[in-house]
Parts: sequence; C-alpha cells; structure tokens
Amino acid sequence: MTLTPDALTALLRQSDGSLWHDDAMQAFGSLSPQAAGWLNERGSLTQRLRDAFGPVTVERLFEGARGAEAAAGLAEGRPVWERCVRLVAAGLPRIAARTCIPGWGPDNPWCEVQRLGDRPLGELLFELDDLERGPLRFARLGADARAPHARRCVYRRSGAVLELTEVFLDGVWGRADG
Repeated sequence: MTLTPDALTALLRQSDGSLWHDDAMQAFGSLSPQAAGWLNERGSLTQRLRDAFGPVTVERLFEGARGAEAAAGLAEGRPVWERCVRLVAAGLPRIAARTCIPGWGPDNPWCEVQRLGDRPLGELLFELDDLERGPLRFARLGADARAPHARRCVYRRSGAVLELTEVFLDGVWGRADG
C-alpha cells in the first residue's frame, strides 16, 4: 500500500472509527505465522524492524496539539498531542503510527514525546519503568481484503494516557525471517 503522507495521516486518523477486536484472528480471520508474529509482538516494533531490515528512520507526517475531537473517546474536551509518523526501513515505509495524548499540557507526564524529533516512540516506551501497558487490540482499516492490518494499545503513566495505533504497510511480514 503506497499512500501519500497526507493520505496516510488521514488513514491513521480514520482508524478511530474502525471496529477493534481483542484477538488478531477475530479481526483478520486467517493469518500467516509471520503476520501473527508481527501483530502480536510485545517488544519494540522498531527493534523488530531493525532486526529484519536494518536501519530505521522516522518520517514525521504530522506533529502538534489538536482539539479534543482528534482522539475520539479519549480526550473528554481536552487538547490532544498528536504525532503521526511512518517508519522506513530498507528504503520502504513499513509501519505508520499515530500517537494521541489527551489532556495535553506542560504538566502531562508524556511531555517528552514532544521532544522526540526523529527518534522512534518505541525507544522511549521501552526505556520507561513506570509504564502500564494495556492489551493489544486489532482492526483492518477498511472493508477491502487488502486493507491494512492495524493494532492499538493504550499506555498509562502517572495516570496519563498515551494511545498508540500502528498500521502495517506492504512488505513488513513478507520476509521469511520477519
């Protein structure tokens, strides 16, 4: 799936309206062992990309504060910090990701996300020892059988929420070693 940066950002934002499932098989039906492995990965997807494809770069598609409508069900009328990126490895976009942090402000425990720059969020998440990670949820973003697979997880830190949506683009799990 090759999408322009604007189309990819729109897809990430539209994921809020998708039907999310607690089980990958429920969301997608049958999955190859490679796809199931990527979707259910509990470690860093950034590290897994590095292991499979080599160096990973972060391309920021959007980053900034948005109104409460930016994160349906999370924001409760408060501003949201949103970061949309794509992770590129071996010259191809492999994963698109959207981070939403409701209740955005200078005292939010997630404030260092604003300073990530081109650093992957996964590097920050897996350094933190005060992190609570919720269960993975899964969705297909569209009705087409070729629509991308996605997963979502909510992280909590000092009572503050960070919601991470990751969309798997073409070629992620096509490799035998992936």
